[in-house]
Amino acid sequence: LVNRGDLSVNTATVSNIERFGIYALRSNAVIQDLTVSNTASDGVLVNRSTFSLDNSTIRNVGDGNTSDDAIQVINSTLAGAGNRIEGAINNGVACRSSGANTGSIGFSFGPITSCP
Repeated sequence: LVNRGDLSVNTATVSNIERFGIYALRSNAVIQDLTVSNTASDGVLVNRSTFSLDNSTIRNVGDGNTSDDAIQVINSTLAGAGNRIEGAINNGVACRSSGANTGSIGFSFGPITSCP
C-alpha cells in the first residue's frame, strides 16, 4: 500500500497475500515487471492515482468474492503496455472501474484488452 506518495517497482513478485497485491491510493506509481498471484482481494487496486504498469502479469486472484478483480481502477490516470492476465479471475472479471478514468493499461493477453 502506498498512500499519497510515490511508488517505483522494477521486477518484483507479490504472492499469497490475504488482501491486495498492490494498492495505490492518491499516489504516483511506476511499475515494471511485476508478478501478482494468489491474492484474496484485487491483484492491483488503483484509487485516485497516476499509475503506470508495464510488462507485468496478474494471475489467480480473488477468494470467491465477485468484486475481486485483476485490476480495479477508480478515478485514476493510467498508462501501460505488455501486461497479461492469466489463470483464475473471479467471475472472469478482469477490470472493474468507476468514476472518471483516463488512459489504458494495455493488456496484451487476457479476458480484456484495456482498462478502463
